[in-house]
Amino acid sequence: MTDAATGAAAAPSATPAPAGPSAPPALEFRGVELGYGPQSVLRDLDLRLAAGEMLGVLGPNGSGKTTLVRGAFGLLAPRAGAALLQGRELCRIGRREAARAIAVVPQEGTPIFPFTVLETVLMGRAPRLTPFAFEGAEDLRAAEAALAAVDATGLAGRDLAELSGGERQRVIIARALAQEAPILLCDEPTAHLDLRHAAAIFALLRRLRDRRGLAVLAVTHDVNLAALYCDRLILLAGGTVIAAGPPREVLRADLLARAFGATVRVESRADGTPYVVPEREAEPAPAPPPPPSPPLLPPPDRLR
Repeated sequence: MTDAATGAAAAPSATPAPAGPSAPPALEFRGVELGYGPQSVLRDLDLRLAAGEMLGVLGPNGSGKTTLVRGAFGLLAPRAGAALLQGRELCRIGRREAARAIAVVPQEGTPIFPFTVLETVLMGRAPRLTPFAFEGAEDLRAAEAALAAVDATGLAGRDLAELSGGERQRVIIARALAQEAPILLCDEPTAHLDLRHAAAIFALLRRLRDRRGLAVLAVTHDVNLAALYCDRLILLAGGTVIAAGPPREVLRADLLARAFGATVRVESRADGTPYVVPEREAEPAPAPPPPPSPPLLPPPDRLR
């Protein structure tokens, strides 16, 4: 992958033209509430993901980012509000049909079974197959095209468990691409990756958005890569969206302090893209020395 080889962050290209004023968003939440059991995790959630847009989702641990992905894929039904897939209520769409429209890149996990890279990518064809059918020539072509898109053709015969973290993540993205879905949901796609490979994954997602017109939603903890590659950001905190818009409107020191409880400084690159620098916290004042302890025994003159 060119970006990984150079170690440099590729400059994002211009935002593609919108699909048209009459086209519904690829994915939309209207006043959605999501949760588990009696606990509400997200509430009053409004979100629009357009075709050909890359949207970054930021927030501290426990803010509901993964819950948002589950709701967007239809694994969690809204308790209130509506989740819409291309203008249709997601809860009324069958799982197989939804999987033909939405592909998910989950958080990286350790492979359990010894599948090859090609076998793993072919799994992405499952929503396109009829029950009990095996993959055919068309599915193989789709898998090979997906591997080529992530520059992983040379890995096809390798065991997935033998790959590095960056290579394995590219393969998981290829599996999602093999679904040929117009929407790509990525749940922390750069978790556990070093700086070079994390930048390469974001550059890859941006290229896929540019070249294939995919709608990409990327949950991430890397605010600077999100600012560099995403068209818009949403910032979660306390179970709701506290900011949404272009990176320069969302990555503000006061909003980041409110969300993360951290003191940061926000600077700008030459092109105006913001980047966040954590401030070093002041050292706490040393505690005063404790008062001297009373002697265990009285002074010798009191013993006479």
